[in-house]
Amino acid sequence: GGAMSRVHILRQRQKLPQTIALSLDDATPSVEQADSAAVFVLIDRRNCVADLTVSVSGLPTGVTAVITPVIVTPRDTGATVVLTAASDAPTVSADAFTITATGTGVSPTSITAAVTVTAPTLPQSILITPDVQSAPVEQGATFDITETLTRAGSYTGTVTLAVTNLPTGVTASYPSGQTF
Repeated sequence: GGAMSRVHILRQRQKLPQTIALSLDDATPSVEQADSAAVFVLIDRRNCVADLTVSVSGLPTGVTAVITPVIVTPRDTGATVVLTAASDAPTVSADAFTITATGTGVSPTSITAAVTVTAPTLPQSILITPDVQSAPVEQGATFDITETLTRAGSYTGTVTLAVTNLPTGVTASYPSGQTF
């Protein structure tokens, strides 16, 4: 008979590289002065079982970041970055900053985002201030009250004045009209 030989093929186990990819739920967050905004950093792992450290760099003046968790384990899907603008932070538009994830055996991976810092929007309001709070007026006489109208926030609309709840026999009028 024929001789049969056995050939042993040894396979060297190829270790696949550990890689990660980052994505953001909001790559252009906007935050008002004296307020905060959150960005979620999704970490897509490929053959990566390392704990990853997330960091932020390049934030504009007056903006800070708090990362939760700072150490992202394989059980975590990512981290939340809370950006807080100080009350005196300069306003900026689409200022780039970088979020980086690093870990043992993993190439550092970064993603760029752009934060906008805005001044808070003031509520629209008006304030009407009379120059006197009360005035004794004799029957048949007139008395002038000067009212100061102050607009606040971004209010630019028309203001119509009316006087109500006057005693019987007392009337009020606005010589220059009642719309300001």
